[in-house]
Amino acid sequence: MQEPTFLLYITYMKRTSNPLRHLAAAVAVGALLVQPPTGAGSAVSAQEREGEDVVSHEEQGRLLLTVAGRSTRIRSQARILVGGDLRVRLPSSFTAGLGIWASTASTAVPGGSTGVDYQMDFAYGGVVLERSLLQVGGMGMGARFTFGAGAARMSLPRVSGYSAADNFGVAEGEAVISRQLRGVELRAQLGYRLPFGVEDLPQTAAEHFQGFSASLGVALGPW
Repeated sequence: MQEPTFLLYITYMKRTSNPLRHLAAAVAVGALLVQPPTGAGSAVSAQEREGEDVVSHEEQGRLLLTVAGRSTRIRSQARILVGGDLRVRLPSSFTAGLGIWASTASTAVPGGSTGVDYQMDFAYGGVVLERSLLQVGGMGMGARFTFGAGAARMSLPRVSGYSAADNFGVAEGEAVISRQLRGVELRAQLGYRLPFGVEDLPQTAAEHFQGFSASLGVALGPW
């Protein structure tokens, strides 16, 4: 009970004998006494807001779709790859999913004794695991790892079909910098690709697919 309010009520009762005024004063004092203190009201409001935030976060979708372009080198030739990934949110700031990249242009491979260069198409993809390491305002930093397979197909000009083909393993680590906007996330990634098990391609070894890459993309979601 709030002591000043109660004392005012007692003083008022002593000064009037009108029962209607007694009733009105009792209702007013009762309303004041049951009203929570300012601090408690703030605490309740904070708890309600916190609960609303939790519900809002839980109601958010879990799927993220990234579309991006990637600059890299294949056989020391600059190439642009296009691709992206589809990931699902996991606990502890992790996301996991599948990613794929494909070169937009063929790469020339010396033909050796044939005297005619092969044209090689290259693509790779696999399981993606990404973790958010830091979030400051709308900026974020993270790390991701891809483990999967690559595929290369060689053909000769004016000859139908493939002359050689090989599937091999690919591992790739990347650093991620992101900027969160309304409904989208702008992303920049810097990575290093490490292929292994390249065996059946003429004039080509694993180191010809190995190297750094830089990517720019947009992540949509979550849904």
